[in-house]
Amino acid sequence: MHQVLLGKLPVARVLGGGNHRGVAKMKSGAKSHTHQDTGSAESKTALSGRKSRKYPRSKLSAPVIVKRGKHVIKGHIVDLSLSGAFLLLPELPDPTQSVHLTIDLTGFPPLVLSAELVRFEIRPEGDGSSHQYGLAVRFLSLSSEDRLLLFNALRI
Repeated sequence: MHQVLLGKLPVARVLGGGNHRGVAKMKSGAKSHTHQDTGSAESKTALSGRKSRKYPRSKLSAPVIVKRGKHVIKGHIVDLSLSGAFLLLPELPDPTQSVHLTIDLTGFPPLVLSAELVRFEIRPEGDGSSHQYGLAVRFLSLSSEDRLLLFNALRI
């Protein structure tokens, strides 16, 4: 396990495993974000005997644009729930700042949401000479219209 300083973030631990994915667990004050997977609530129940997700995640692939000020990063969503998403991006946005996501769900109007970074992974590609960042994000606030749109998109 390696400890790495990330901007203003006090400490992030980068964990390497046999699958060559690094996972950063972020701590801020007494609160620690240590969630490690993007599995559904059902799979978590089977492993632990209890549900740990309020909203199950649905696997899907959709374009996403991550904005912080004038900085724009294009990527895609790997899975989505009513409370957050897991994204793959070519670069890491500032993990100490909230971001605005524009999610393009087929058959629905674009969804623009504020989100905070919960955890990130470094995912090597191909021969390992390049990588992407996997980001777990939590939506900060959803209007009732946005929640309904997400709910309908997840039902399909």
